[in-house]
Amino acid sequence: MPVPQIIRRKDGISTAFNPKPTPARKKTFVSPLNHLDRSAWEPESGLDWAAPPRLNVGARSLCFKGGQWVMDKVVERSRLEDLMAQNKRLKEENKLLKVTVEVLLDMMTDMKLKSQCGEGERGAECDGTPESRTEAAS
Repeated sequence: MPVPQIIRRKDGISTAFNPKPTPARKKTFVSPLNHLDRSAWEPESGLDWAAPPRLNVGARSLCFKGGQWVMDKVVERSRLEDLMAQNKRLKEENKLLKVTVEVLLDMMTDMKLKSQCGEGERGAECDGTPESRTEAAS
């Protein structure tokens, strides 16, 4: 047991200083990559240590060269152009799909109408208007 130290303050009152023992430290996690040599853990980490570090922030790409962060303009422009072309292609495809859905819905409506009207029995009564459908049903 440690011996308490007596501390005297300026006003003449003494206090006993008896600190508690510090708890033992927790064991830290040790990566298994520390036990491998560099040629073995570089592929495991997925990083290319020979290339300078890159940082993508929003639409900008930065590269650390010569002690400073420099913008990669060439890579950014080509990527932006590719994304713009892909966006345009997808918008055109979306328009085509909307038209296709409309045509299919029209075809389905026609087929449903023909099957409800009987196509030969009540052809004169069922001309496709809502009024004729209600008349044919009665």
